[in-house]
Amino acid sequence: MSVSKFDGASPALKCVIRFFVAGEAPNSIIARDNLRRLRESLPEIHFEIEIVDVNVNPEIALQKGVFVTPALEVLEPPPGGIFYGNLSNSDPIRRLIETSKDWPGSGPKGLSEQQTAGHR
Repeated sequence: MSVSKFDGASPALKCVIRFFVAGEAPNSIIARDNLRRLRESLPEIHFEIEIVDVNVNPEIALQKGVFVTPALEVLEPPPGGIFYGNLSNSDPIRRLIETSKDWPGSGPKGLSEQQTAGHR
């Protein structure tokens, strides 16, 4: 298992991710590249990424019920979630990160803090 931290320029928000890959398998390579692109497109967010290679540490994947790689588990922000595949469509992940209601000052775009208060 390796831990990689990627920093944007003075980010105000943090996203913690556990990223399950299978070594240098083709889809794992593609997913790494797509995750890099996603991270670069959100410079205001500080990403902490734990990379779990299931070929080296399968027990972590088994404990989490991850039987398919690549898989990306969002630990923060709440509510979190897990996404399977090579991340070629990162829109669901982006929406989860950008619209998390539990981050200070965030919430569905266009709604004030007062309007989103009943949805927490």
